[in-house]
Amino acid sequence: MKTITHKIEKEGSVIMDYRKTAQEILGYVGGSKNIVSAAHCATRLRLVIADNSKADKEAIENVDGVKGVFEASGQLQIILGTGTVNKVFDEFIAIAGITASTKAEAKEAAAEKQNWFMKAIKLLGDIFVPIIPAIVASGFLMGIMNALDFMNANGFLTINTNSSIYVFANLFSNIAYTFLQILIAFSAAKAFGANQYLGAVIGMIMIHPSLQNAYTVATEGVQQTQSVFFGLYHIDMVGYQGHVIPVIIAVWILSVLEKKLHKVVPAALDLFVTPLVSVFVTGYLTLSIVGPIFVWGENAILGAIQWMLTLPLGLGSLIMGSLYAPTVVTGIHQMYTAIDIGQLAKYGVTYWLPLASAANVAQGAAALAVHGRTRQQYYSGTADWDTIRRVKEAITIPVVGNGDVDSPLKAEALIKQTGCDAVMIGRAVRGNPWLFRELNHYFQTGELLGRPSAEEIREMILRHARKQIELKGEFVGIREMRKHVAWYTAGMRHSAGLRRESNTIESYEALEQLLSRLG
Repeated sequence: MKTITHKIEKEGSVIMDYRKTAQEILGYVGGSKNIVSAAHCATRLRLVIADNSKADKEAIENVDGVKGVFEASGQLQIILGTGTVNKVFDEFIAIAGITASTKAEAKEAAAEKQNWFMKAIKLLGDIFVPIIPAIVASGFLMGIMNALDFMNANGFLTINTNSSIYVFANLFSNIAYTFLQILIAFSAAKAFGANQYLGAVIGMIMIHPSLQNAYTVATEGVQQTQSVFFGLYHIDMVGYQGHVIPVIIAVWILSVLEKKLHKVVPAALDLFVTPLVSVFVTGYLTLSIVGPIFVWGENAILGAIQWMLTLPLGLGSLIMGSLYAPTVVTGIHQMYTAIDIGQLAKYGVTYWLPLASAANVAQGAAALAVHGRTRQQYYSGTADWDTIRRVKEAITIPVVGNGDVDSPLKAEALIKQTGCDAVMIGRAVRGNPWLFRELNHYFQTGELLGRPSAEEIREMILRHARKQIELKGEFVGIREMRKHVAWYTAGMRHSAGLRRESNTIESYEALEQLLSRLG
């Protein structure tokens, strides 16, 4: 058992009590019962907590030794710095009575905190997003070949349809759709943590050449049936071309079986027994139960969508289009990929994607932003506010004016001169987020606010850096902060050297140390 030695050491000129820091952090995150997992990296304590509402981030930021707090990827990350975080972590897990977790385990625990609905949406994204390039490649090639066939048939072009390029392109154009179930099964196996090649085998089973092609059933009828479960009932020996959901369910069953077998089968037999039993049992259950049931369910879903789209007066399209924007905001739009691919597989076209595109276009017409410069001007010269005025007079939707606004007085002048409904600010806010505060105060009171102090600028840069790290990770986030430091400190006394040095910073701690000289 590891013995934790309570130490009080100096951090610079400040005495650092690691145990006290750990105790305070533990208290402010809701105690040990609220800890799901704990890990640390080079600079940060990484906690996954059960109830986020019990964590007081503001109080944690005021704990001795804590340099910042932010949430990222479901984790509460507490910045303590190199050489400090490991010591606080040792005290933390000793006081909390928990075991240390790896960063990978912490990430896995964070993912598990999501509710079942968001887990399902994320799962759909994990399955379908990787295969989109294959779908796009085949789809574009199919579109090109159809266009060429049309132009050739109507005399617009003369194409040698016997050439190798034409024959091969025609062969390649639908390949992703022909073997779509294999692609989905392979990707789903990875998402479920199963062997991807066993997943691909399940996909192959579902479109096996010995099964009647699902697309021919409508014209030929079912050619063969098979009794299952010792004559309990019969199933149609039809493949699952054009179906998506049955494949996903089948691979999930495979993953469950495979994981359980790995635990119970002796190591000497695992290589032979586990793949054999997993594939056979999953394949049998898929063709006899999973396939027939979920084909019916999938057809019902796609049929309901198609029915809605055919409602009179475009009501169905209106309903589905109106749902698009809110679902994008919540992140659940990943499920639409499954609908798109399902429609492509079943009908050969997708009706959902055009509706989503139309919804985006409709939103774009809700207002118009105008920047008073031509492309040739780039950022040079002065913005032509008169152009903004003419646009405002010509249309009825709100107009947002943009160009050369870097102060409350400039914003006021723009509104008076053009009559625009709102003001857009771009370059002027780089390194000066206080501009919005100044604008609001001026338009409410008519008074101009003073500029922020050096201390306020320093705290804003550090806050900005923490948000960058939260969003993009420390490696990218800190490097992107280099340019922001230059913008924040422009015009300040003795800041030229600081800006030069900012081009070499690689960590939050280095940035913090650099800014300590800001005055």
